[in-house]
Amino acid sequence: MKKKILITGGSGLFALNCAILLRNEYEIILGFHNREVCLAGVNFKKISLENELEFENEINSILPNIIIHAGGMTNVNVCEEQSSLAMRINGKIPEIVARISYKLNITLVFISTDHLFDGNTPLVSENQFKTPLNIYGISKSLGEDLVIKSNPNALVIRTNFFGWGTEYRTSFSDFIINGLREEKNLTLFEDVFFTPILIETLVKITMELVNNKINGIINIVSKERITKYEFGILLAKVFGL
Repeated sequence: MKKKILITGGSGLFALNCAILLRNEYEIILGFHNREVCLAGVNFKKISLENELEFENEINSILPNIIIHAGGMTNVNVCEEQSSLAMRINGKIPEIVARISYKLNITLVFISTDHLFDGNTPLVSENQFKTPLNIYGISKSLGEDLVIKSNPNALVIRTNFFGWGTEYRTSFSDFIINGLREEKNLTLFEDVFFTPILIETLVKITMELVNNKINGIINIVSKERITKYEFGILLAKVFGL
């Protein structure tokens, strides 16, 4: 019998790509809030994360072996505009997921971010003191702290991934590739650095950590620190654009 994985944020880039990569090996349930999508070989379930009792009842009905909490507010500008909502969705809701997963002895993976640092120190380790500069980073930092406090067995993944998006939510790499194919002039930053990783690699490493029962905070990123502009140039070369 296949193990069950519940992935929250089921209509998001990470959840959909993760489901595609794992659906042959695991029984995948994508938990969604509003937007339901269709994906062959994958189950979808509307899940409320706001109410702890309701969420516990839903988890008891699903009985997953693993929960990957990938839901959240990821638009940096919207987080700035709706800071209270961002703090609740990215901070407090992960606490609920962590508490229930710990209570029911379910393996938990929390997908965090690299927006936790001011950028003055390159290639930081997991032990680096967090210095987020925006509401998105502050809210995700709170989520990390509450997840670890509520479920000491949780695996927290800090990452910045790229991969194929959807019609309703394109990724950064989609923006570059589609723009170049349409012969648009693109402007990218030369002073914004990141260490992006292909989502297939991210999912593979994450599941290796889960299967080896690793917990705590783990950075899963590439070993190269590049600018957004350099990333765009690399994509252009790879896709012949």
